[in-house]
Amino acid sequence: MKRVVILLLIVVFFSLTHLCLGKLNEGRDEFQLLSSPFESAPPELVLATTALGGFRGIIVDYLWIRAMELQRSGKFFELVQIYDWIGKMEPRMEMVWGHNAWNMAYNISVELPSAEERWTWIKRGIELLRDEGLKYNPRSTLLYRELAWIYLHKIGKFHDRFHWYYKMKLSEEMEELKLEPERMLELTEIYGPLDWRLAQSHAIYWLTKGVEVSGEEQALNYDRLILHAVISLCETGRFVRTPAGFILTEPDFRFLDTADRLYREMMEKYGRETGLASAHENFLQSSVMLLYTYGQNRKSLECYRRLRKLNPVHYRLPFEDYIFARIRENIKGASPLEMSALIHGILRQALMSLAIGDDEKSAGLENLAKLIWKKYMEKYGDNENYRLPPFKVMRDSVVKRVLEGEFPQNLQNRLRERLGYVSETSE
Repeated sequence: MKRVVILLLIVVFFSLTHLCLGKLNEGRDEFQLLSSPFESAPPELVLATTALGGFRGIIVDYLWIRAMELQRSGKFFELVQIYDWIGKMEPRMEMVWGHNAWNMAYNISVELPSAEERWTWIKRGIELLRDEGLKYNPRSTLLYRELAWIYLHKIGKFHDRFHWYYKMKLSEEMEELKLEPERMLELTEIYGPLDWRLAQSHAIYWLTKGVEVSGEEQALNYDRLILHAVISLCETGRFVRTPAGFILTEPDFRFLDTADRLYREMMEKYGRETGLASAHENFLQSSVMLLYTYGQNRKSLECYRRLRKLNPVHYRLPFEDYIFARIRENIKGASPLEMSALIHGILRQALMSLAIGDDEKSAGLENLAKLIWKKYMEKYGDNENYRLPPFKVMRDSVVKRVLEGEFPQNLQNRLRERLGYVSETSE
């Protein structure tokens, strides 16, 4: 008898729930409170979000509790399935997509031993945000930001020991990334010659889409990230693959004026009290050294003059004296990208000196580059995240580049002669 009563109560409960749900849906349609997320949605999503009716919220609450338990215990693979279920039942809950993508790209990937396995999960995180999360939440500033951050940080930086592999795979898989050609062209006109093999370019792409849907309270954060991506391109925006298979990124000074312009525009828009003024000064300091070490002495002097206008009291040293003081500072505590740029720049000047016949200066500069490489590797060589390529690989990369057009033709011809002479005598 009790079972019959219970069954009757269940039937009555479901019937009332169905009637109430129907009324609620009619009200939503009438007052346009919520547009349908199920246009062209997969059947399992439609089923999960309609068949469960009023119980969906209770199940989602339970799954959230379970997700937090799995997160605390580090069971990241199980967490993927939980987030997937929540996403199917509540596709408009943007944080679910963000959490799941982060879990894939960061938590799960680092648990795996090989570069290929890690890249698989990083890609899954990107695809989850791009193809699913943003499909159901096209105005989510959170998801645009999360997608851009995976590109900018996980792939574009060097914190993961397989970061060079990710950079290489991104360059190879460019054609599969579902970008709009018109937007790519527009961004190139605004920011400069973006190389779509690079993670920073993809970060800019998704950040600018996020800007279009963000409110004023989010504008500064988005503009800062776009600026950060442009600065990163200025420092490491040239993608080089050596014949030996090494992947190198080198400075691209075509983005220097863009970064300088963005700093000035942001200070005018948001004010100097946001910390932009000091950040701008630091950027110009780094640019002075980067330009000088790459033989761009005229542009380096231009940057130094901008610094003097910003702070005439602090930058009183003559240009050459300032450069010498900063070189001694830069050798201490530099990042792999900064150290690589310094070594490449010194080697470039060594080759220029060799081409014009200043053998003594050339030998001195090459010895300095080798010494800097040696001291850096003595300190960081055991750490895969910070290790530099072999010195010979770095030197060969610079030689190849200057002989393929960076030097005038007459200097290229002269350098070829001198390198041949040097190689014979060195043997």
